[in-house]
Amino acid sequence: MHMSLNFKNRVMQMVCCLAVPFLYGQEQDETLESAIFGEIGVCYVVPVAHGNNFLSEGYGLGNGFTIDAFVVMGSNWFVGGQGSHFKGEVTNVTAVGAIDKSGITHLHVIGGYSFINTGANRIFFEIALGIGYANYRHKKEFKRFRDDGFSLATTLSSSYRITKSIGIYLKLDNYWDFLGVTTASELENFFGRTQTFAPSIGIKLYAF
Repeated sequence: MHMSLNFKNRVMQMVCCLAVPFLYGQEQDETLESAIFGEIGVCYVVPVAHGNNFLSEGYGLGNGFTIDAFVVMGSNWFVGGQGSHFKGEVTNVTAVGAIDKSGITHLHVIGGYSFINTGANRIFFEIALGIGYANYRHKKEFKRFRDDGFSLATTLSSSYRITKSIGIYLKLDNYWDFLGVTTASELENFFGRTQTFAPSIGIKLYAF
């Protein structure tokens, strides 16, 4: 399933919004030398499912949010947790079955590395890997049920520290979910394995 033009436009808008303060920051004389102990981030996310699975073939995903909380270990390494939530409406009943809509939640333990830190602790580029849990809560009229299972997450992010306490950042997450679904063997991968690309933009708070 190809990304829609509307989705691509939204991603480009997020990138442009992030680029403006980066360019502005090049003209600032202020340096931010304080060591960072912890970070909390809140993001608006625009997810899109991909691959050959029931989520990409049968759903239209809605926007959602992610929350990150990290402790900085030394100058480059960090560890913490990430939670995300978004919803999806069924657009292809043939591919999905007896479901109207679903709420999708991810919880991950995250570890990562800041491989670029420039501008006196102002601009950061980071990569991270997470392991955790995926919960798909489905609804069909008045009936509710769920699928859940193991989840992996990869993250690439860039952030711009506006002041000592606050910044903005752009994040590209990708989730691989392995759900415990009981179905015919030839359909196990289709219903039990999903992939979701989740670009997001948000604010980050710094603690010392």
